[in-house]
Amino acid sequence: MNQKNAVWPYALLVFLVSIVVYSNTLGHGFIYGDDEHVIVKNLYLTDWKYLPNLLTENWKAGFGQVTNYYRPLHLLIFATIVHLSGAIPWPFHLFSILCHAGCGVLLFLFLRRLFPQARPWMAGAAALLWAVHPIQAEDINWANGSATMLHTFGMLASLVCFSKFLEKDEKKWWALSLLGFVAGLLSKEGVIVLPVLLLGFHWTLLRLDPAAQPNLGRMLKTHGPFWAVAALYVAARLTALNFGGTLNFYAQSNVYTGNILYRFYTLLSVLGYAFKIMIIPQGLHPERTWPVFTSFFLKPVFLSFAAITGAIAAGIWSYRKEPRVTLGIFWFFAAYAPMSNLAAKINAIFWEHWLYAPSIGIAIAILAAAVAKPWAEKAFAGMACLAVPAFGLLTYQRNWNWRDSEAYYQYTLRYEPRQAKLWTNLAMAVAEKGKNEEAIRYYQEAIRLSDTYPETRHNLAQTYLQIGRVDLAQEELKKAVALDPRFYHSYLTLAQIALNQNRPKEAIPYLETALAIYPYMPQVKQALETLKRGQARGKVP
Repeated sequence: MNQKNAVWPYALLVFLVSIVVYSNTLGHGFIYGDDEHVIVKNLYLTDWKYLPNLLTENWKAGFGQVTNYYRPLHLLIFATIVHLSGAIPWPFHLFSILCHAGCGVLLFLFLRRLFPQARPWMAGAAALLWAVHPIQAEDINWANGSATMLHTFGMLASLVCFSKFLEKDEKKWWALSLLGFVAGLLSKEGVIVLPVLLLGFHWTLLRLDPAAQPNLGRMLKTHGPFWAVAALYVAARLTALNFGGTLNFYAQSNVYTGNILYRFYTLLSVLGYAFKIMIIPQGLHPERTWPVFTSFFLKPVFLSFAAITGAIAAGIWSYRKEPRVTLGIFWFFAAYAPMSNLAAKINAIFWEHWLYAPSIGIAIAILAAAVAKPWAEKAFAGMACLAVPAFGLLTYQRNWNWRDSEAYYQYTLRYEPRQAKLWTNLAMAVAEKGKNEEAIRYYQEAIRLSDTYPETRHNLAQTYLQIGRVDLAQEELKKAVALDPRFYHSYLTLAQIALNQNRPKEAIPYLETALAIYPYMPQVKQALETLKRGQARGKVP
């Protein structure tokens, strides 16, 4: 068997194991939150006439919500799925699984090119360790979470094609590498760091080849277009594709956003914790709250600083003898930079799925250490034999926490009982099952914790309607639009109540307000016109 044929069984193994570990997600449903906003109630996915909207508006515009994410390729794929199978969960989960398995295969191929002297099983083991690690489970389990896998797929495909270009000097591979970068940018913002990773990868290969002579002109010609694309993307996101806060997701300044030192101290604590859960994946959960650290001398900050300093020192020390260790450490920090909250202030401090692409750097560093000495190779083999099945089993078990909305929010509330949004979503889940009294208690707990979300008041009103308390429902709907005057859903329900009570004149201003906010409701327009003509007393569609 030649070397090329010897590689593919390992690639197939990585692909199949990745699928098996996440196979139980195929029976999962949609979860209240982004699944609902991006897929279930996204008008733009339902008709190709909205294609221009998919390409030019924000990620949640089809739901009538403003966010500063711009992910048109992701939405185009979702629109295709909806047209082929409808907005049902399993095709979206299947797409996520296949994307993740594809990332595992591309990582294996990339590691083979970065470590050509290593035996194929070593690259396969490193790719498997990455693919089955429990920290990857967050976005793979969400039906809408495939943007993370999709942009990482583009990143890894670009790197593999770039390595082929360096090997064969064929322009088609360079062009495919650039195309992978563009596809990644249209899937999720984090791939913006790829030009830095490509440069680090190229420089590492030059360091590994004693005969190589870096040519500045050739380097500029090879890498310049990637940096130009990145610059054009950033310029577009700051201008034409700025939907409201590209570099700052926070509407108001606070102690965290207003002080870069506090953000840096907090980042140190996050990175230290990230190292910990990549080594020992315990206490994993989504929707995590994180304290803001205001001093370097707080224990989580300076201990994390010590760990990070040690990692950087190891990278510097390894640079001459084994620069691939350096590349792995460099990759981790570079890939995490978009989520650091230093330059762009995003709407959270830490999510585990933010480690999806950065953790590839840890896989590179581990494999680099394993190939350095014969004893290290044996130690790596033993670790992989223990860790791959253990991590795979943990991940498979962890997946059940996403099986439906009720299970997911009960799971997260065990760790985060003071998050109002989680109580709201749990209430929605139990209300859907007809447990109205239980849902009312959960909504009231959410309001007690934080009365800032119009969705909570609106959904509480819907539950009151289910038990016949129209008076209480109207009160909650009016409070919802007081919290957010652009929350058009409550205006529609107020109009519906007015029509049910045979008060059509009262319904008209509610419908006009809703349509002014979100005009993509032809049936509502028709109902409004009919009411204005005084020809009907029917229901609002």
